[in-house]
Amino acid sequence: MVVLIATYVSLDLLHPFSPRATKAFVDLGQVMAPLLAAGACWLARKRCLARERWTWLLLGSSALSWAIGQAVWTYYEVVAHRDTPFPSWADAGYLGAVPLAVAAMMALPSTPNGVTSRARVVADGFTVAAALFFISWAVVLGPTYTDSTEGTWKLLLSLAYPGGDVVILTLAVITITRAEVGRRLSLVLVCLSLACLAMADSSFVLSNLRSSVPAEKLSDAGWFAGYAVLALSALATALRPVHDTSDVHGDRYRRLRSLLPYLFVPLVLLLAGAREARGVHLSGVLFWSGCALVTLLMLRHALTVIENSKLTASLAASVSTLRHQAAHDALTGLPNRTLLIERIGQAFARVRRTNQHAGLLFVDIDRFKTINDSLGHAAGDEVLRGVADRLRQGIRSYDTVVRFGGDEFIVLTESIEDLNQLLQRARDLAELIRTPITLPTGDLIVTASIGVALADHSYTDPDTLIRDADLAMYRAKELGRARVEIFALPLRDLGAARLDLEQQLFRAVQHEEFEVRFQPIIALRSGRIVGAEALVRWNHPQRGLLSPADFLDVAEETGLIVPVGRAVLAEACRRFSELAPAADGQKLGLAVNLSARELREPTVVDHVRDVLISSGLEPGRLCLEVSEQVIDEDGKALRTLTQLRDLGLRLAIDDFGTAYSSLRQLRTFPVTILKIDKSFVAGLGRVDDDGAIVTAITTLAKSLGLTVVAEGIEREDQLDLLRPMHCTYGQGYLFGPPEPFEAFVARLDARPALAPRA
Repeated sequence: MVVLIATYVSLDLLHPFSPRATKAFVDLGQVMAPLLAAGACWLARKRCLARERWTWLLLGSSALSWAIGQAVWTYYEVVAHRDTPFPSWADAGYLGAVPLAVAAMMALPSTPNGVTSRARVVADGFTVAAALFFISWAVVLGPTYTDSTEGTWKLLLSLAYPGGDVVILTLAVITITRAEVGRRLSLVLVCLSLACLAMADSSFVLSNLRSSVPAEKLSDAGWFAGYAVLALSALATALRPVHDTSDVHGDRYRRLRSLLPYLFVPLVLLLAGAREARGVHLSGVLFWSGCALVTLLMLRHALTVIENSKLTASLAASVSTLRHQAAHDALTGLPNRTLLIERIGQAFARVRRTNQHAGLLFVDIDRFKTINDSLGHAAGDEVLRGVADRLRQGIRSYDTVVRFGGDEFIVLTESIEDLNQLLQRARDLAELIRTPITLPTGDLIVTASIGVALADHSYTDPDTLIRDADLAMYRAKELGRARVEIFALPLRDLGAARLDLEQQLFRAVQHEEFEVRFQPIIALRSGRIVGAEALVRWNHPQRGLLSPADFLDVAEETGLIVPVGRAVLAEACRRFSELAPAADGQKLGLAVNLSARELREPTVVDHVRDVLISSGLEPGRLCLEVSEQVIDEDGKALRTLTQLRDLGLRLAIDDFGTAYSSLRQLRTFPVTILKIDKSFVAGLGRVDDDGAIVTAITTLAKSLGLTVVAEGIEREDQLDLLRPMHCTYGQGYLFGPPEPFEAFVARLDARPALAPRA
């Protein structure tokens, strides 16, 4: 495009052809350039978003109007070989381009602004207009008006060209300051195009006024260059991706754009100074336009001060909001750990100054993960908000309640006289938390485990107090949840031991330190061994063989129960697939525990299927035991258990009677076996209630068509009581302890576990 413009200007200035041929070349070039620009604008219009299309349509129409005027001019000059009359239809085309260009600038999308910003933009527009008017009057309009001998109509028509250019340039400069970032490159080219056209119009008026050939050549070059640059701008827009309105370098020219309204002010001062230096005083028009310019500059500064003060206030409000967000939880609106540490430090200072104490209550919602998994995270959020509201209601104005993270809250209560008062506050809050929370699915009652730590003069570090309350809360969890526990120094040792146990468990999983033991399951009537339950043991390098009671809770909480449980299942299935059938062809059954954590794994069904395939164990020989608690959960557990049942294996409820489950749930879940918890079996013959409970369970199972297995049989009298209760199978130390696979096989080869019933 630059080469094209340079070639055109060179041919215009050097006259390599005859004067008539050169004139024809120049005039035809000034027709082709706006036609090219009009076509490029039409192409840009098709490629733009809807809100930009009007801008390019109007710019193309403006170029086409100018091309029509130039075509009429060329007809007179080249075809008719005579001067173009003034005014003529050519002027209609030229001047028609002005309002179309103005409309295009006004239609361009701009960034939204506030009232003050819009007022400043208007002031910028008038400032540019006043400066351009001053320059134009001093250079073009004033001499034209003063020296013209034409009639009023022709004079006004002559002044319309530079006057229209003042309006267009004003809108162009202001539009640059307000345009969206990604459109500014195209807009700068548009403004450069309009500047070339304005220069050409002014040069043309000067050439007519003073019969200046250089001015005439400058106007020819300006018109051609202006429309060539407009075509370049339109093509750049047409080739831009449709959705690309971004500037990868950001708003790099923000400061330069802010100076655009002042761009013409130095030129105004230069022209005014030059006139005064020549002894030519400012005319009335120039004087008053200069006064208007100064007034507008003062107004713009005032608006800038107002806008900056609003921005400062807005920034201060934003900083305040950010500080609040940094110290508060977005879900519940409660303060978070950042503010808690500050408040505890202040409480320590007050404790040292007075005889009163401060206390910390560490509150953890019981079974919150079950709520999230069964009812959804939206319901979980409602529970968190409900607990937060109840804690707010239960504290005094000078106490602090914070959301510490997840389902954990901390209450810092001050002015406490003794531990009993702190305990009473904890119990009151626990009771308040029990208030039903209304959810879309119905009312939900939640409980909380609360750890209590009393801050006395020995505390200096907030984190230590939080840690102690946290340890007490974990102790409450271990003792059955929904209770309040007080911190005592031994808990620190327990906490350290628990952390050490977690690390040892991680290493045990990596080093495969877990072993499988098999405890026989007996048919109580025949006395024959019909199967075994696979039980895990940890062969600890220092502590020896550990039972599940020593590590299972930690494994469940850390998630290590998943790899441990999978290893037990794979090893047990592999071992039992090697067993030869009994003499009567019967194959022994295998029972393996499936923890609640494993049941929630999305790949549990696929894993069990893979283990059955890889081991070659018939699915009908495998029984997976789940705890009674899982049947309190949502349809997820039911769907998973149904899919497991569909693999062909059997399902049992382990430790039945230790949790609440309804008859409807027992009928819904695809279980075929109930295993009576050993705590009830232990009381048989000694505790009447336990006997009644076992009788009720066996009767219930018989009515539902379920098989019953009694766990923990250790005495002959227990066996004698269980046999008439329709209890089909049993296991316990009376028949054999959990033992290695080789010992279990030897037991099979030796003799029946007990004598058959007579």
